[in-house]
Amino acid sequence: MSTTPVLIVLTDGEESLARSLDEVRQDGWKVYASGRVHDVATFLNRNPDALFLVRGALLPSGREEQTLAACVGSAKRPFTILARPAASPLRLDGIDEEIVEPFTASKLIEVLDAAKGPPAAPAPTLTYAAPPPIAEPETIPPPPTRTFEADETPPIDPIGADGVRLLKWIRRCTEDERNPKNLQETALRALTDLTGSREGRLYAPVAGSGLRLLCAMGVAESEAESDRLRAYAAEAAADGTPRVIMGVPKSGASGVMTSHLVVPLVDPGSVKAVAVLSDRAGIVPYGMSDIEAAVHLGRQLGENFTNAEQRVDLEQKATIDYATGLFTRYNFDLNLPKAFNNAQRQGVPLSLMFIDVDNLKKWNDEVSYEAGSAVLARIGEILATSFRMGDMACRYGGDEMVVILPKAARGPDGTSVLAEKIRATIAAQRISVAVNGRDVVVAPTVSIGYATYPRDATTPEGLFAAADAAVKQAKKIKNSVCYADALRP
Repeated sequence: MSTTPVLIVLTDGEESLARSLDEVRQDGWKVYASGRVHDVATFLNRNPDALFLVRGALLPSGREEQTLAACVGSAKRPFTILARPAASPLRLDGIDEEIVEPFTASKLIEVLDAAKGPPAAPAPTLTYAAPPPIAEPETIPPPPTRTFEADETPPIDPIGADGVRLLKWIRRCTEDERNPKNLQETALRALTDLTGSREGRLYAPVAGSGLRLLCAMGVAESEAESDRLRAYAAEAAADGTPRVIMGVPKSGASGVMTSHLVVPLVDPGSVKAVAVLSDRAGIVPYGMSDIEAAVHLGRQLGENFTNAEQRVDLEQKATIDYATGLFTRYNFDLNLPKAFNNAQRQGVPLSLMFIDVDNLKKWNDEVSYEAGSAVLARIGEILATSFRMGDMACRYGGDEMVVILPKAARGPDGTSVLAEKIRATIAAQRISVAVNGRDVVVAPTVSIGYATYPRDATTPEGLFAAADAAVKQAKKIKNSVCYADALRP
């Protein structure tokens, strides 16, 4: 077991601190540094014994402790060191040590060494015997199915063309951990590319209900579902081992045989998904090199899927959404039933407003992710200052925000006027983003839908559904407002 000490840092890349961290690495520490709360939370969750250094200058004024809590997330509370300017009066709960900026690398190392305590006893040295190599069969063996134990597969050599492609796909999949849907599609593209497959399907185990098709490539949508391939995937999901299915008649090609490679995406202890790859280029069976590459990547993808799940969990449980500064969906899910019960008990109206950012994916894909982030941040600023004390504006997920408006009825001074004011304010924004050395101006707009209790619904679920239907109608036009009772016949 490694005894290398780990330091996780929330930093904006400030130059003197960056130089100090380089010396900390040279002193034998493993350092993970990021300016994103979600990244820090992921690092802390993976490294429960790590120390945590945070620059006080990065903590939003008035939300310092909430931001620290979001960094820790579901991980156990780490030993936390606050780096603060000499003139700063900042005093926070949960801080174990303070270090005053500017400080030298030697001072930081002194604080870190004192915090980590005496070195742990060295772990016993274990010697492993290399597994025997697996010979490539000269001919296709008679059994139609062959499974491979995980430890049969020797590690792929990362040097050479195939190794470079493998590392490229690993890097892309790691980047896509932020978006589970993108990760699924990238994972399937990676596996089909590395094995020369023309078709691929990715399934996910669902507790108590078998498998769910996540995505497919190289096949028409009407042909994506296949009971036979689903059965192959179910077998691999059950035992966690890859397998090659050979001598299978090719669909739509009389007399042509094909083979399938079934690869579970395994994180230690669980199968996260199963890929079924088919129709290898040249109609030749999958060989050991294909299996080695797919299994090697499958293990990495299993870890990527676990990280994506943890990220989603952290985003739902964190108090403040880092991208917008609004409350999170977790807070919305907790507070909508409470607000609805209060409205019923007091006999007052309750409005629910959905706000969908138009063309956010377009800004991300065609301009840059920085453009999409800038749009979300600006809209978050506008929403944070547009509502009354007691209203709750939350980021529901992706490009959607939702606002709980207690005692807000439709009328000249109610939700309808407020919704139109927010729409017009956002439509008037012009956001300049630097992309490849040039400034790109983004003009955001939003579509808004809202519903009011008791006029439009008599349950929290009904109110949610009515507001959701209204915003979907507004999205058909974009840059517009729609209220629920306008949808009634």
